[in-house]
Amino acid sequence: MVLVAEYIINDLAIREDWIMNNNFHLLAIAALALTSVLVRIIPVFIKINITDTSKAVLERALPCAVFITFAVYICATEILKNVIPATAAILFTLLLVFATRASLITTTLLGSLIYIAVQLALNHMT
Repeated sequence: MVLVAEYIINDLAIREDWIMNNNFHLLAIAALALTSVLVRIIPVFIKINITDTSKAVLERALPCAVFITFAVYICATEILKNVIPATAAILFTLLLVFATRASLITTTLLGSLIYIAVQLALNHMT
């Protein structure tokens, strides 16, 4: 599924003449996919003898680490491509997260809308 999405994005990037480093994207996606498999799938099949406290910490920390890594990857690639819209969307999303109790879906949706609105405004001005 991830590879299909990457193929579609690359195809769109070629048609829209975007600057993308495919090797970097593929490496990042492969690393995130591997980490996700290590965190979510392998523990189901392999029993590891650790204390309940350690298990609880790992169950919270590892998925969070994967999510943060993915978020940093997205931020870095978007900021490199479109500095102003990406920065506006990220700052708005951070403000929304820390100032409200909005859900992940709500913050993601509103941050995406800010990104699109700023990008459209900048394109309209040129």
